[in-house]
Amino acid sequence: MDTIDKLDDYIRKLKTNNIWGTLKPLFQHFGISCFSRTPDIMLMWSHYTRSHSGFCLEFDVKALNECAQSEDKINWVEVDYVEQVPEYSIFKAPKYSEIVGKKSKDWEYESEVRALRLPTNYHFPAEVITGIIFGLNGINQPEDSPAKKYIEELKSYLNKDFTHLQDSIFLAKKDISTYKINIERLSWEFLY
Repeated sequence: MDTIDKLDDYIRKLKTNNIWGTLKPLFQHFGISCFSRTPDIMLMWSHYTRSHSGFCLEFDVKALNECAQSEDKINWVEVDYVEQVPEYSIFKAPKYSEIVGKKSKDWEYESEVRALRLPTNYHFPAEVITGIIFGLNGINQPEDSPAKKYIEELKSYLNKDFTHLQDSIFLAKKDISTYKINIERLSWEFLY
């Protein structure tokens, strides 16, 4: 390895250490939550709900923002999908939003928005949740399966604390003629 290669390798390591040095406090002092703008993407159900066996919550973003006050406010970062890993200067730390706001273009279908906030507990009223979408495989599981047990537990929470969702319970179903997800309304009786 000649001097130029060694220098290049050293700068690459220095950049990596600088980025980690910037990221480490972020993960120790801030919370990051990820949201999608759309619930009907088949790959999202496959990736994040154990092959359609989980559920998706819909939020009233304005009401959610009102629950986080002053220094604990939510900072929303629109994910920027890029072809190349961003370059950062070893002399200037990037903003957190620049680091957590980048993702490979391969994931663009997610339409992701990230929420950055301090990791303090805050409580929001049940009405912040405006809908729930069950995955097709979650409600069609055998009675003794873990997924079915979680769905049954969720149903009891809905009956107790989320009665405002009576007209906002849905089922994500695969379309029979296209590679698409259809969101269909479920009746409240589904909970019994």
